[in-house]
Amino acid sequence: MKFSVIIPLYNKEKHIAEAIESVLSQTVPDFEIIIVDNGSSDNSLHIAKTYERPGVKVVTQLERKGVSSARNTGIEASSYDHLCFLDADDYWFEDFLQNISELIEAFPQAGIYTTAIQFKRKDTLYHPGYYGLPQAPAKLIVPDYFESILHGEQVITASSVCIPKHILNETGPFDEQVRDGEDQELWNRIALKYPVAFHRSASAVYRQDADNMITHQVPKRELDHAVKLQKMLDEGHIPDIRKDIIQKIIAANLIGVA
Repeated sequence: MKFSVIIPLYNKEKHIAEAIESVLSQTVPDFEIIIVDNGSSDNSLHIAKTYERPGVKVVTQLERKGVSSARNTGIEASSYDHLCFLDADDYWFEDFLQNISELIEAFPQAGIYTTAIQFKRKDTLYHPGYYGLPQAPAKLIVPDYFESILHGEQVITASSVCIPKHILNETGPFDEQVRDGEDQELWNRIALKYPVAFHRSASAVYRQDADNMITHQVPKRELDHAVKLQKMLDEGHIPDIRKDIIQKIIAANLIGVA
């Protein structure tokens, strides 16, 4: 089992080395790293290029086109069948790819594989708990991904996810027209058709105090998410059995914006 690890990069000179090192430290050896620089103006690209070697490539987008474009560029440059994503200011524990491998072996029918995460604020790690999910077993299919969203469970993040390439060939890649919540929009598209497999071992760290973390844009992100879901409803992309829960998620997002 081989993995393509895609790291979109924009002005993360303080953290990009740690992100890359965390991938190189994986206990699973079969992977490549694709770093896609999205027009960084700091020292990020130079740092990334110091890691170039067989199995680690740096792709440069001279024009800043957004994180979705960077991820899609990485997908196009990938060689292997399982695509993992890691933001440049986050990092993995050394067992991330091992835990993803176990999920893929246990649940080959899933469309998304993800692990629990820890949030990092300054120097402290916090575990979100995932109390809305079954406490056992450690590896499971999420009973209802959209119910989890409705109750505030962040089951999937852009740094704890692996997607088989054939799934993206069917659903399409990241939507480059969605400027906020572009990752959630893709998870939704896949989860409407395929199960989500989850590993309770916290194998990735999501940094909440990064320099350009855009917490002030959370209301816009929620609004964009609601608009995209409503568009999917209007265009008939939501199965009847899921319409009620999707409408509840739209309402919850709009309340969050108000």
